Amino acid sequence: MDWTFASKYNFDLGGGKYDTASVWLLENHGITNLIYDPFNRSPRHNIEILEKVLHEKILTVTVSNVLNILETKEQRAETIRLAYHVLSPGGRVYFKFYTVKEAGVSKPDCFQTAMKPGEYLPEILSVFPKCELIKGLIVATKPD
Repeated sequence: MDWTFASKYNFDLGGGKYDTASVWLLENHGITNLIYDPFNRSPRHNIEILEKVLHEKILTVTVSNVLNILETKEQRAETIRLAYHVLSPGGRVYFKFYTVKEAGVSKPDCFQTAMKPGEYLPEILSVFPKCELIKGLIVATKPD
């Protein structure tokens, strides 16, 4: 990921309950990572994050290992649309995927689609007119 492109904030959609990536981004790039995660963060935390992004320029959004755990196309579409809406014009979303061989529950309470990264392209293209697959990572750009 090209962090030189980022503004002072990254919106981390589905960033989990730990702050490891946030610490790394701040220490190595001076970027504040705004984690939004309805499964691992409190409703109050998530509301505060959404309020913050309404007033900031967000040029990068990371969606790491999230689409592959959402069972339905509509759940994935909601996530993709949220990434689009918080992103400033010209900004980029980086979609990363964990891939398993077989769909279903791979660990207790953890569904996996078993889709390959390229299989998500049509879903992402339905929201972002410009996106490309680069070494297993999908980079989508919001039009200016």
